[in-house]
Amino acid sequence: STDADDLLFFIRKKHLKGSRYIPKYQTEVEVYRRDSRKLPIGDPDIDWEETVYLNLIIHQFDYTLTLAVCTRTSPKDLQVLRRHSQKVYASPSRRRMDTKGEVEEITYPNVCFHVDNFDEVFADMLVRDGEMVCVELVASDHAGTRQAVIFLGSIRYDALKRVYDAR
Repeated sequence: STDADDLLFFIRKKHLKGSRYIPKYQTEVEVYRRDSRKLPIGDPDIDWEETVYLNLIIHQFDYTLTLAVCTRTSPKDLQVLRRHSQKVYASPSRRRMDTKGEVEEITYPNVCFHVDNFDEVFADMLVRDGEMVCVELVASDHAGTRQAVIFLGSIRYDALKRVYDAR
């Protein structure tokens, strides 16, 4: 998130009637502005460990998504044909990409990374037969002194085409 982002996320766990040995909880994500008078400080239903971790993930790291169109030059080597990197933001919610609209669904405990202007940013990333899309997500501290790849994956053109054609 940007320095100006003043949203804080709180994880509320409501105890549900479960079996005697395995407690069950309903989890809710609550969002407050940093300067809100209604912050749930001291609320016993807040899971403080999860709340701290979620806010660290959202606020204390910068994330960069790199998409590359590649071709395999040997069993172990790839050649990058086109590449684009974009800053993305962590969130405990998502917006569907296959439908228009502003409806967000909560994904917590999964964290999603939003690319707001995907169509224009990645417009030149056309994939052809024999090529693949490679995706890398890197987290770095705000100073940029430490970074780590937190996701790395690829998908071949034929697999993408099968999914696209099945829609």
